[in-house]
Amino acid sequence: MPESLRTVDLCLDAVERDSLVLALKYVPESLLTADFYLAAVKRNGYALEYVPESLRTVDLCLAAVKQNGRALQFVPEFLRTAELCLAAVRQYGLALEFVPRPLRAEAKSLLKLRSRHPAGKSFN
Repeated sequence: MPESLRTVDLCLDAVERDSLVLALKYVPESLLTADFYLAAVKRNGYALEYVPESLRTVDLCLAAVKQNGRALQFVPEFLRTAELCLAAVRQYGLALEFVPRPLRAEAKSLLKLRSRHPAGKSFN
């Protein structure tokens, strides 16, 4: 598809439908802004892997892990706060693997609480 026809909406739809997020390779550079990346991670948390380090903010990383807890593996260590890690574990319990050791006890407690309550309960 010619680059001139690749709109923001078309590119975001492609990112959302692409589980491997390979579609990001074909997004015109002129569209790759902080706002575009934020919209992309809200649709597919794995898109965080392709966000330049300089654009990985707390808000962007939080949006990514809320969409897909496994995206925690792409969050820079210095941004892995308790809030962000708990959001990841809420979304996907096995994200605990990527939680820094000092925060794991709190995350494990959340998992235990979730296991005692019916599915669909929110623990925000």
